[in-house]
Amino acid sequence: MGGLNNSYPYSSMFIQALMMLAGPLIFFSVMSGITGMSNAADIGKMGGKLLGISIIKLAIILLLGIALGLWVGAIPEMVDLMQQGNDENVKAINLIELIVGIVPKNVIIPFASNNMLQILFIALFFGILLAKAGDRAAHAREVVEFCNRFTMDAMGVLMPIMPFVVAVSMAKMMLHTDFSMLFAYGKIILAGYLAFPLIILILIIFVGMVGRISPIPFIRKILPYLVVPFSICNSSACMPETMKFCRERLGIDEKLTMFAIPVGAQFNMTGSGTYLIMIALIMRLSCGLPVDIEFLVSFFVGTLLLTFTFPSIPGAMIIVMASIFGMAGVPASMVILFIGIDPIMDGIRTAGNVAGDISSAFVMARLNDKVDKEIYAKSN
Repeated sequence: MGGLNNSYPYSSMFIQALMMLAGPLIFFSVMSGITGMSNAADIGKMGGKLLGISIIKLAIILLLGIALGLWVGAIPEMVDLMQQGNDENVKAINLIELIVGIVPKNVIIPFASNNMLQILFIALFFGILLAKAGDRAAHAREVVEFCNRFTMDAMGVLMPIMPFVVAVSMAKMMLHTDFSMLFAYGKIILAGYLAFPLIILILIIFVGMVGRISPIPFIRKILPYLVVPFSICNSSACMPETMKFCRERLGIDEKLTMFAIPVGAQFNMTGSGTYLIMIALIMRLSCGLPVDIEFLVSFFVGTLLLTFTFPSIPGAMIIVMASIFGMAGVPASMVILFIGIDPIMDGIRTAGNVAGDISSAFVMARLNDKVDKEIYAKSN
């Protein structure tokens, strides 16, 4: 990366460390999730229903991210920064290449090249085999669970470094960028915050149409609650409060809540997905690369797969952003440019993610007749 790495050495080292853990993290996380679900056959139907609801909703909201990216368009001020010493030659793949290339030639290359879609395929393939093996694979499942916790702990070692990296990146951004660059970042931040009310509008329509119930109590109650995830910036940390909110304010059955919220948190990255696909598209346009229907379709499918399956943990945003940049034909190293503004966007993304999780749980409860209508209709 040449000049860019020289300008941001600490940020580059931090991103490289995250990418080092990216492959093992998604591999063991997905496998652990599959083998864990295999022990709960009685909730298999609910899990499938939650999966379907979340995929449809996330797909619609990702289209919103594409629309916002096209609306913002190219940001010429970023082109110079992107070209400073950058010798990476990345080619965006089309839909046929995406489908064919998802099956790796061997199990080593995907991890060596950080090809997240191929790693995802391997994780799903071996995870399903382990689930079908039953008791014969008990020891193997214990190994997978240990490796999953181990990679999570390794990520936890890096996370305390993030505030330092963010502070350095923001300081360099303020000192070495002119007003036009600050204006460019302002456009991105504005588009990111504009996405939130649009996401909420989509969720309201989704609750009303699919849940077949008036969404007015839903929106009246959820908006004040979203202050919690916005301020905490961590959907996992506020999960107990989220489950309590679903039970006591929306009237969702307690057992269903205990299943749908933790499991659905993995699938409902609505705020993060919108931001990621928007940023990657803006950067592609800023590079002067073509954006046609073939690219948009393959880019949409790839982003949906990655966003839907990536672990909901601190630091995952930067890793998946680098992967999506690669699919967009943008050098993955360019995520350095967004570390400085990431804390500004974190709260609104988390609020969008939690809103998506709550809406999926509520709709699934409605489809299973597990909503107390009196509690739901009751005012605050």
